[in-house]
Amino acid sequence: MENEEIAKLIHQLGVASELLGENPFKARAYHSAARTLSGLEEPAEVLLAEGRLGELPGFGKALVEKIGTLVSTGRLPQLEERLEKLPPGLFEMLRIEGLGVKKVKKLWETLEVTNPGELEYACLENRLTGLPGFGPKSQANVLAGIERLKRYQKRRLYPEAYAAASELREKVSALQGVARCKLVGSVRRLGETVGDLDLLVLIEGDGRDAFAAELGEAGWVEGLDQPFNGMFAFRYRGIEVDLCLAGQARWGTQVVLNTGSAAHVETLRKMAADQGLDLTELDIDDEEEVYRTLGLAFIPPELREGLGEIEAARRGELPDLIENQDIRGVFHVHTEASDGAQSLEGVVRLGEELGYSYIGISEHSRSAFYAGGLTVDDIYEQAERIVEINERGSPCRLLHGIESDILADGSLDYPDEALEGLDFVIASVHSGLRMPRDKATERILAAIKNPMTSILGHPTGRLLLAREGYELDWNRVLEALVEHRVALELNTCPHRFDADWRVLRRARDFGIKVAVNPDAHRRAMFDTVGLGVGIARKGWLTPEDVLNTRELPELMAWLKDRRG
Repeated sequence: MENEEIAKLIHQLGVASELLGENPFKARAYHSAARTLSGLEEPAEVLLAEGRLGELPGFGKALVEKIGTLVSTGRLPQLEERLEKLPPGLFEMLRIEGLGVKKVKKLWETLEVTNPGELEYACLENRLTGLPGFGPKSQANVLAGIERLKRYQKRRLYPEAYAAASELREKVSALQGVARCKLVGSVRRLGETVGDLDLLVLIEGDGRDAFAAELGEAGWVEGLDQPFNGMFAFRYRGIEVDLCLAGQARWGTQVVLNTGSAAHVETLRKMAADQGLDLTELDIDDEEEVYRTLGLAFIPPELREGLGEIEAARRGELPDLIENQDIRGVFHVHTEASDGAQSLEGVVRLGEELGYSYIGISEHSRSAFYAGGLTVDDIYEQAERIVEINERGSPCRLLHGIESDILADGSLDYPDEALEGLDFVIASVHSGLRMPRDKATERILAAIKNPMTSILGHPTGRLLLAREGYELDWNRVLEALVEHRVALELNTCPHRFDADWRVLRRARDFGIKVAVNPDAHRRAMFDTVGLGVGIARKGWLTPEDVLNTRELPELMAWLKDRRG
């Protein structure tokens, strides 16, 4: 075993000891020993075999025994025991510039943050600014460090991937001879996370060689490879890219082939073959004409996943999907009263700019002390302020709600009398996230049955690329949502997109209303509503399926009727 490998594991033992709050002198001894091992000119195995390892400064009998076990077995039991007690993501957090063991330990113990994805979300909710040893500047530095770390991971959240893809499209479009350049693949289908970028390019005339030469010389292209004629593979900003050259006559056909999932395209191939056609050889310039040729209604890109959309198109039963302009207002907005960055007045002004008829204020509840959760008295005080602001006659009305924690037994965080005067209640889980399926389901069901609950918030607690959501018996949950007339949230924060679009489609079949909510803690987070509409479309939702497409009088009637 190489010295560096031994040193790495001994250092990791020291880190694990620190994170668990063990004897700090032992942890320092492990770190010192790791540094010594890294600087040795002789192999540690040789020193061990010759009985000289214990002669090194700081290498006592216990440490030598540990290294002996490691060299002979390839294992370090003391490290394994500690790792069983620690979330593995803590070590990944230590790769973030500016975060040492003490800060990571504090983040874990105070905010229950266990990996970079959860940490990024905590930063977006301003959770770090109030912690001792942190502040706005250090929070910004942590976010910057996470961004640097993410460049090396294989998958990206949708906004990051889309931004990179759009930027790349502009650069490629500016190259010599490019007549058309289109984003295709999972970015166009609006996948929640994206592994690579796909571009389709049309070159004028016989300019392919000149295009290839210029692409190869572009400073923003990393590791260019041309696996076969008409295809280019490279990296852009650390993201894998597949660029395909298309012919003018088959542009529409190739857009279809390169946009749909493998299952979608394979079904189209079979349909074409049944009609005596070869899909790949169809000379069709227009994408919509490809579907018409196969006897299908045009299928929006978001639906092209091979999950029944082709059969629905054949029957003429595709839904009229929701559009951005259908949204009349949003719920789930935090202000500076809890952990948001805007005042109530600032939210109203933004609502006016966006043309919203209403915005639902929903601060964190009292159990979320780390997020400035409101006491009962705080709720009453905020109610008075909201009434005062609404009386000024803004075209955007503030609705008063709360995001109430769902406690471990499924009850809400306040007594009914504190919630009765609110316009709505979003019930969400924020703690005890690692629940077994049965316990999680019963907890959610209890919250749904509570007559105060209006909307079930981010129902699985997932953070994409960071934390799996808790499992639910969705049949029981959906049935309860129908029975108790509770809406299901589509949380449009790109870290969440929760509920999942596959669940949204099932909810639609049950007749459940969906609330498309930004979970906004600052102005920029309102921009995610458009992304949420895209996810809603991917879930086959129409305007009728979405609660906040309703005008204010109809919405208020729904909320009031829901409580009986």
